[in-house]
Amino acid sequence: MTVVSEANARGPLVNIASWITLVSTILAAGVKLYTKVSMTRKVQLDDALLLVAVTFYVATVYVAKLVGLYFFISLTGENIKRKIVRCLMAFIGAWTTAAIFVVAFQCELPQPWKNSTSQKCVNKLAFWTVNGVVDILTQLCVGLLPVYLLAGLQLRKPKKTFSMLSFTPNML
Repeated sequence: MTVVSEANARGPLVNIASWITLVSTILAAGVKLYTKVSMTRKVQLDDALLLVAVTFYVATVYVAKLVGLYFFISLTGENIKRKIVRCLMAFIGAWTTAAIFVVAFQCELPQPWKNSTSQKCVNKLAFWTVNGVVDILTQLCVGLLPVYLLAGLQLRKPKKTFSMLSFTPNML
């Protein structure tokens, strides 16, 4: 059995590396798409595949939150706390479903990935801004939830604080 301690915990480092990789990938994909569309005025299969990748990214971010919330349900036996976690899970699930549909069907059919002046499309800047705000707010809720769930523990303050902080590494 492996013992995880502060000395060998790699969670924050993995989180930072993931974000650096993700931001680099999104920037590279954005530059590629912008350059291609501005030069050729065409959208091809690789652009559609990029849309699929972004859709999976949205799903992955929110499903990761749902996994953590489901774990929190197993930590508490109180019905009111479980209801709060389930409500947050329902909100995140509904938002994820809506966000996936917006990403998948950015423009009207039959070619929802093709941005042209003749099609009605979603305002991407507005969508990604709202999506970012919702992501930050849900991340704050998921990060602060252990503080609420573990507040009633019958422990000395240093141990209780350590317990709460050990469940909130995603706040970094």
